Amino acid sequence: MTMTIEKIAQSLGSSSRKAGGFMATCPCHDDGKASLSIDEKDGKLLFKCMAGCEQSDVFAEIKRRGYLPELDRKPKPPKVSKKFVAAYDYTDESGNVVFQCVRYEPKGFSQRRTDGNGGHIYNLDGVTLTIYNLPEIIPSPWCAITEGEKDADNLKGIGIPATTAPMGAGKWKPEYNRYFAGKKVVIFSDNDVPGQKHEHMVAMALSGIAAQIKLVILPDLPPKGDVSDWLLIPGNDRAKLMEIIKATAEWTPQAIPTPALVAEKPLQDNVVPPENQEPEPVRQWPRLDPAALPGIVGEFVTEATRQSEADPAAVLFTFLTACAVEFGAYPHLFVGDSRHHARVNAIIVGESSKARKGTSAGPVKRVFAALEGKAQHSPGPLSSGEGLVYAVRDEVREWQIDRKSKVGEWVVTDPGVTDKRLFILDEEFANALHSTKREGNTLSAIIRGLYDDGNAAPLTKTTRTRTTGAHVGIISHITHGELNT
Repeated sequence: MTMTIEKIAQSLGSSSRKAGGFMATCPCHDDGKASLSIDEKDGKLLFKCMAGCEQSDVFAEIKRRGYLPELDRKPKPPKVSKKFVAAYDYTDESGNVVFQCVRYEPKGFSQRRTDGNGGHIYNLDGVTLTIYNLPEIIPSPWCAITEGEKDADNLKGIGIPATTAPMGAGKWKPEYNRYFAGKKVVIFSDNDVPGQKHEHMVAMALSGIAAQIKLVILPDLPPKGDVSDWLLIPGNDRAKLMEIIKATAEWTPQAIPTPALVAEKPLQDNVVPPENQEPEPVRQWPRLDPAALPGIVGEFVTEATRQSEADPAAVLFTFLTACAVEFGAYPHLFVGDSRHHARVNAIIVGESSKARKGTSAGPVKRVFAALEGKAQHSPGPLSSGEGLVYAVRDEVREWQIDRKSKVGEWVVTDPGVTDKRLFILDEEFANALHSTKREGNTLSAIIRGLYDDGNAAPLTKTTRTRTTGAHVGIISHITHGELNT
């Protein structure tokens, strides 16, 4: 049965249009909030249940109901055979091979271990990972850290002790840190955004462990280039590289970078503007000042982002918002005569494929998952002010008169919510913005009222729902494009 995604949403029920797709009732749980996001990109259906249902389960149920459309799919490119280039040995301290990283052309990598019979098993199950060129690194007072084995070997070939971590950028592990205790470390990254993120990850990991850390920026490096490319440029050699290293200032953790928000242009693009034309400035995104990370907050953010692509600022705001909700309404301070409670609302803005907005919520969710007596946690979506008030509603009582005795009394028709702490993590703020454009929508006004004093009472003919003393914190995500539309 051929259907468009709009018809799928309509068939599931409670459908509404959102930026780039539709919201509809999830078929995998008793859904009264239309919590299923449906999108289509490059011929692929994308389902996301805000209540947490697995995408595979949602897909299977929609398929079972016969709702899957026949979308125009791009033909898969023909498979290109891989050519073996090199196998890089990772050894223990005594030089015994523990595992290998294998390089192919076109560029690709795999990892393997010996099977004990002269062959290989292409996985690292049960293997203790280590760093490259370990026996040479241990006795050396200083070393270079690169983003790959080829770069490490080329530096080693000109007399510079060099190492790397297996599997490339973003894969640094805490167990590697001990090998660099007391050493002077020079870090070379590839000239691209993942490289910048990686070098800062390694620098942060070794901060307080290595005696000195330098992040070297090589001149005249092409986009996505590395130290091996730099060494191929005529006139570049060990002596010139050592001069650059010597002139590079020591790195200190004066600022924690927000790698998801760095400019997408490489550090050196070497583009010469036409004559009489001013070069376009590269937008520099702000970096999180360490003053924003005191005490246990800083410790949490540092650990949460050490081995993750999560953005430190995003983790910080998610953590603070969740903590503010858990603390409740009592902690406060006075500004003049006004009492200000610990209520935090924050929006994380970034590109979907780069900012890792959703990744920032993972560590916070895990911390609060086991908390006893925790506040309500809701995945949203934010849709109406009435729905938000209902989640933290007061008890509802009605005056009812007995028909026989003609005696009246107050009767509780809705017990309401006892614990009015509510943490909302809505990963689709674009939907909320779209909802506020509907005539009569009260979402914006209700959010403001709850932030100001925790009180809200929507004036509608059909409901008497209200809330007093609610303590709500909202964290939501949106892309730059959605925010600007």
